[in-house]
Amino acid sequence: MDFSKMDFKKVIDIKELKKTLTRLENIAALSLVLFFFFPWVSMGPFSFNGFGLLGFPKIGAFTALVIALIPIMGLLVVAMRPICQHEKILKILKFVAGGLPIAAFIISLIDAGGDFFQAAGLGFYLTLIAGVLIILGTLDKVQLPDALPALDNAEEAPAETTQES
Repeated sequence: MDFSKMDFKKVIDIKELKKTLTRLENIAALSLVLFFFFPWVSMGPFSFNGFGLLGFPKIGAFTALVIALIPIMGLLVVAMRPICQHEKILKILKFVAGGLPIAAFIISLIDAGGDFFQAAGLGFYLTLIAGVLIILGTLDKVQLPDALPALDNAEEAPAETTQES
């Protein structure tokens, strides 16, 4: 297959890609997946990411379920954007995806008490921030600036030429 003659504008809808990439809640949802692999708990020389916590013996089944659903819901939010035609369903998915890190925070705070803040790692805090940003973005309280204006005029923009005198 000769890719040099392929028209990628027909394969990738640039405007839909821009809409997906510039929505705060979609970026935060992808961050949920990324931050799942950051250290969530740090105890001295040992640290556990979100995936590692699932096998931790002291964690309860409900807490493990909440933690396991965080990256799954993050992927689901982004994957359902181009597929789902119902905005209400997307908003519900976004609220659930944003609420899970907050629920994990509350559960961990209740279980660990004051020791929670000593053990919580960077990944947990970043996941919590991403969850709050998903909710704020869904409520349209926080929006990103138009970060990719060049994609709107991608086919109209002439190539720049320089002339030397």
